[in-house]
Amino acid sequence: LKQSAKNTEIIELSTSFHTIKGGAGFFGLQELAEISGRLESLLLSPTFDAETAPEFQRLIEEFRSLAGSINYK
Repeated sequence: LKQSAKNTEIIELSTSFHTIKGGAGFFGLQELAEISGRLESLLLSPTFDAETAPEFQRLIEEFRSLAGSINYK
């Protein structure tokens, strides 16, 4: 990807995590809100690159696990 397209995708993804963070907090899903906030911050970090990729992958796995365990009624 070109740098500007990559930056746009990262900003869009961080915005999505920001939205999830707010919604999760509103519904009392504190763990999901916390992980979403950490993902958002990591994506917006000026040092987000290959060095932070392992942390990003770990958080994504936590996010998937928590989001998958929500009981929708």
